[in-house]
Amino acid sequence: MLHPGSKSRRSPTIRTLALKTGVSVATISRYFTDAALVSEEVGTRIRQAAERLGYQRRPVGRRRDRTRKCLGLLVSKRMRPDVVADPVLEEIRDRLGLLAERAGFELVVLESHGGADAPQSEALFRKRLLFEGPLGVFLYGDWNPEGIPAYCRSRLLPVVRLNRSGGADLGVGIDQEALGYLATRHLLELGHPRVALLMPSDAAEVGAARRSGWLRAHREFSALPGPEWALPTAGIRQGYEALGRLIGPNFPESALFCNNDATALGAMRALHEAGLSVPGKVSVVGCDDLELAAHAIPSLTTVKQDFAGLCQGALDLMRSALTAREGAPVSLALPPVLIRRESSGAP
Repeated sequence: MLHPGSKSRRSPTIRTLALKTGVSVATISRYFTDAALVSEEVGTRIRQAAERLGYQRRPVGRRRDRTRKCLGLLVSKRMRPDVVADPVLEEIRDRLGLLAERAGFELVVLESHGGADAPQSEALFRKRLLFEGPLGVFLYGDWNPEGIPAYCRSRLLPVVRLNRSGGADLGVGIDQEALGYLATRHLLELGHPRVALLMPSDAAEVGAARRSGWLRAHREFSALPGPEWALPTAGIRQGYEALGRLIGPNFPESALFCNNDATALGAMRALHEAGLSVPGKVSVVGCDDLELAAHAIPSLTTVKQDFAGLCQGALDLMRSALTAREGAPVSLALPPVLIRRESSGAP
């Protein structure tokens, strides 16, 4: 009961909680959706701040405030139990969340780790979309065009695909064929006779494009491609174990292109333990330019993907679609950039 002249205290919002904890609204949304999606340290910070402020998440049965502008980020990942996180997804998710906040949108993240093709996953996505009421949807991962993308279009929701360009939907991606080409050409220009390829078998569309660039560089140098080695999925441990099994007493390869930085860092560890110096005996190149790449010993030569440009481009496409601007491009393909560091050198 309020005393005369007293003012009601407004309940703290998710934005208040974001300001107090120093993390994005998207990260807080992920925590309350599934605490396992954020680190233990960040989760503790969010929980303690929420208790201190008296923050209560909106009950599931109540419709969202339609005066707030909301965009959805739908993530389809077929996660394996031995994979802890997807660093590319983490970076895209946080960057897009911050950009959306600055543009006056709330980014709601919906994730399925079983793949979006499963009937229960699609039903869950539809239910959450109806509840959250986003103005538009970003898609990350592998999607059946006749599933959720078609459902969104049937509801006249703009769809922008992340890390993809081309197709029926708006999309922003990195030129993955050029990425594989740049990495391989760099090693061939250094004088290596061929470049071995370490690629996860679940890389699908992105992996196929990078392999195409790897092959193109060999053709330009009139060189036979090096061996292709498949591993179940990407990651530091996966790269370490896969290359560890391949290294023998007379390892014949002098150059290795890995499908991402995490795999490359694991491969470098395996080479070190086998007594093969990097880059003295084997040069290694990764891709993504994760923060760890610059701090490894030796620092990792990599091909940088412009995730900041990707997220800004995706938001620009979404805003153009929401305002029905004429002449907006269907898709954008951003160029990758080679970052030369210590892990690559002449044979």
